[in-house]
Amino acid sequence: MEEKNKKLNKKLILMTFAVLGFVLVLVWILNFTLYKSFDKNLEVYFFNVGQGDSELIFQGGHTILIDGGPNASVISELSKALPVLNRKIDVIILTHPHADHVSGLVDVLQRYEVGAVVGSGVVYSTPEYNAFLEEIKNQKIPFILARAGEKIKIGDLGQLTILHPLDLNFLGKGPTNTHDSMVVARFDFGEESFLFMGDADGDLENELVSKGVDVRADVLKVGHHGSKNSSSLVFLKKVSPQISVIEVGKNNIYRHPADIALRNLAVVGSKIFRTDLNGTIKFLSDGFSLVYMKEF
Repeated sequence: MEEKNKKLNKKLILMTFAVLGFVLVLVWILNFTLYKSFDKNLEVYFFNVGQGDSELIFQGGHTILIDGGPNASVISELSKALPVLNRKIDVIILTHPHADHVSGLVDVLQRYEVGAVVGSGVVYSTPEYNAFLEEIKNQKIPFILARAGEKIKIGDLGQLTILHPLDLNFLGKGPTNTHDSMVVARFDFGEESFLFMGDADGDLENELVSKGVDVRADVLKVGHHGSKNSSSLVFLKKVSPQISVIEVGKNNIYRHPADIALRNLAVVGSKIFRTDLNGTIKFLSDGFSLVYMKEF
């Protein structure tokens, strides 16, 4: 009988520790989630999704996801970046419908509650883009046409401004080159700014410069993975970025980034980060300063 009581007591002690452990983990999750949700600092992520683009803007519990990369790897990146219990993305911005930018968004739409989608509305037909549009339609998610001058506010200090397309003349034409409809945006947070170029090439860069669009930014998401047709010296001098981020896959068949793009970035004195070398890249800002955080 005494032996039986000892075993029972031991079992009760183990169960108590297990329950306490669970409670402590739950408290940690809730505290972490609340901290992340109400923290006023800005977090900007450039996800390592291979040969593709995906960026996350997170501040005060609000989220903007720009592109989703070539596959479902964006899901694991989001789970590491966002609070544990956060299953909502306020706005998704699709810069253009190529597979290396849109494919992962189908998985995002299926796993997260999405408030709205912003895109060019360009006529384009691929299995990946069609699946994306079908998911939006099925969930009745609002689709907003991107146009220069449109703004999205985040809190007191954050504002995303669409810089391109400059007009909607391309609608219904289905251009083979999505340059005309590329969504380019700048995010300003206090004194810090980020310029997201999607796959913009030299022609689009020249268009922005010739039209007098304000492209100045502290951090530049380099257009088209740093290809030889992007990052012209004229454009980079207008942007004058302290930091440039190139999202690119390791040993990719396109040989991105191109030497000419790297040289031009060096000429303007921009510090370069690359997802193939640095992994996922995170910046933290209070609106007055910018800090690079190596977390992933």
